Amino acid sequence: MHSSLSSLVKASPLKCNCRAINNKFTAQLAVRMVSGGRSRSGRLSLNAVAQAERMLKSVSAEFLSDVEIKELLQRPRIDFTSILTTVGPIVEQVRQDGDAAVRQFTERFDKVTLDDICVSPQELPWPELPEDVSAAFDVAYANIRAFHEAQRGTDTEVTTMPGVTCRRVTRPINAVGVYVPGGTAVLPSSALMLAVPAQIAGCSTVVLATPPR
Repeated sequence: MHSSLSSLVKASPLKCNCRAINNKFTAQLAVRMVSGGRSRSGRLSLNAVAQAERMLKSVSAEFLSDVEIKELLQRPRIDFTSILTTVGPIVEQVRQDGDAAVRQFTERFDKVTLDDICVSPQELPWPELPEDVSAAFDVAYANIRAFHEAQRGTDTEVTTMPGVTCRRVTRPINAVGVYVPGGTAVLPSSALMLAVPAQIAGCSTVVLATPPR
């Protein structure tokens, strides 16, 4: 394990869950969201660019009324009713059945049968990484740590009047949860950006959860 991740593991008792756009150039940047966006020659395919342009709605403010512009600038509102209807029973079953429900839903949704729900980082095999990737991790770790070290709070004591002393005390949260998304992308940056501040704060228990694939 490279030095940055190694220090992160050793210094903190981590636990891991086993698992407005209006031009063609901008549309080309969106090709990353379109599967098959490159031809065999490695160039952007015209079909992918056309598909990206259809995905991106282009508007011109000079042809819109003040009311229409105001509507466009409104933040989208998401109706969570249907989401909660689906997620609610899952959460309730996990609350009632614990690990057994986690195994059941993991097998159902992720198509993975878990051998263990939780493991210690020390039980995991050390990753074999290319030298440049390992160096990039070290740089990221150092930068993230430097930024958050500068935010560490100090205790403050103020005497507001004779006999009256007020204090502001900074204490770490005892246990924190860190979620690292999985799926189509591997995001070790999420682990670093969430776990390093917990390490600096001195949280005694850090639980990292991530999908099995």
